Amino acid sequence: MTLTNAQYAQMIVAAVLGIVFFLMLYRVSERSCLAFLILLIPFQIIDTRYGSVNTILVYVAAFTFMLQHRLTRLPFFGPMAAVLFVFLLSFSQSPPAARTYHVIYLVGFFSNVLLFYMIYNFLLRTGDWKFILRCLLVLNVLVIIYCAIQFWYGSERVTFFGIREFSLNPIRNDGRLVGPFKATAETAEYLTFQCLLLSFVFLFKPSARMRWAGIALVTVNLLFLIATGNRGGFVTIIFGTLCFLFVFRRELGFARVAKILIGGTTLFVAMGIIAVNFTDYGMLFERLQDTEIEEGGIPDTRSLVWPLAWAEIVKKPIVGHGPKLAISTRERRVADIEYVRFPHNLFLHLMYTTGIVGTAAWVFFFCAMAERFIRTRHSGIPDTQLAAMPRLALIVLTVFFVSQLRIEFLRESLLDYQNYLFVLFAWFLAMSDLIAARAIESRPVRGFGRQPPPSNSPASP
Repeated sequence: MTLTNAQYAQMIVAAVLGIVFFLMLYRVSERSCLAFLILLIPFQIIDTRYGSVNTILVYVAAFTFMLQHRLTRLPFFGPMAAVLFVFLLSFSQSPPAARTYHVIYLVGFFSNVLLFYMIYNFLLRTGDWKFILRCLLVLNVLVIIYCAIQFWYGSERVTFFGIREFSLNPIRNDGRLVGPFKATAETAEYLTFQCLLLSFVFLFKPSARMRWAGIALVTVNLLFLIATGNRGGFVTIIFGTLCFLFVFRRELGFARVAKILIGGTTLFVAMGIIAVNFTDYGMLFERLQDTEIEEGGIPDTRSLVWPLAWAEIVKKPIVGHGPKLAISTRERRVADIEYVRFPHNLFLHLMYTTGIVGTAAWVFFFCAMAERFIRTRHSGIPDTQLAAMPRLALIVLTVFFVSQLRIEFLRESLLDYQNYLFVLFAWFLAMSDLIAARAIESRPVRGFGRQPPPSNSPASP
């Protein structure tokens, strides 16, 4: 793969930024560093098929944290090691001409692992889980600003300082909002998750200012979700809302559940009316109306790509074709590797890239995560908000599984969204560990045999 002068310039700039960031890490706090990395996730300042500056910054931060003895624990090691092992196994069986592309993909994916452990270690040492929640809410505001600019300018690319690398994604050619994550489905999934996080904040009766700010965020999230025109996003926001109301029905009570259902439905309909009548982004409802289910229960938009993906899967069903799916593209063919379209389904993506072995490893990864949440969902610790987090984690994980039937988060072009997901995974898992530790601390200490009498009462004969 040859590099152009512009790509060499980008690599030099990225290296300089990495060095500057490394020096700054010795002067700024760990919280500031993690907040910067989280808030930078959707905004890939330099992003090419060879990598992004965000990836370099994550590697630099992880290396610095290791030197500072902040990155010392490897919790959830077994499931994570299984995923990395099957990636390497699949890589070993890939065509030699494709291995450079697979290496670039693996380098990018490993930044997810490093970010995961940086967040995990920070939370285990500090227990400050609300700090990550605040970062995620601020990130939601930044994503909304990005979407608002894209929403307003449409197909026109917004460029800052005349530099193409400092530009925002335009809308899709079919007029749909893509947001900062370069895919309508992932943007819709992100907005759904953020609505669930905001609903969780409402659950514990925040201040009036926070409540109104949250309602505003949910309103704009719904508007931009509709603007993506993503039918799966429509399904997941409804499914996620119903799951949330069911799981937290006791905390909410019948009256609040009814109010949320009525208010949420009214808000969604109002945003739909605005999108259809006053913007160019009302195609969601037309697409829902035109949806057809083919024979075998396959949606019409997947009737071509799913059979094509399966035809390639059966050629290498055990270890797959390699970690990266798209080696050859329409514009560039690598050796004799066929161009393969994304299957728009996580299961098919895993089967194609890592085969049965890799799919089993990822099932183990997610089942181990779910088991942690199930085990700590009824802990009884005094902090009721923290105690409720495993149930929120189970809702998010369930919605994620449903959503991934229509998209695959492991696409190489979605590294920024992978970073976001691994921050969520680390946050939820670390909170489960905190809950388990606090539950042990809160248990009454019992001695062996009879308890000794109180010191102010006479001893028993």
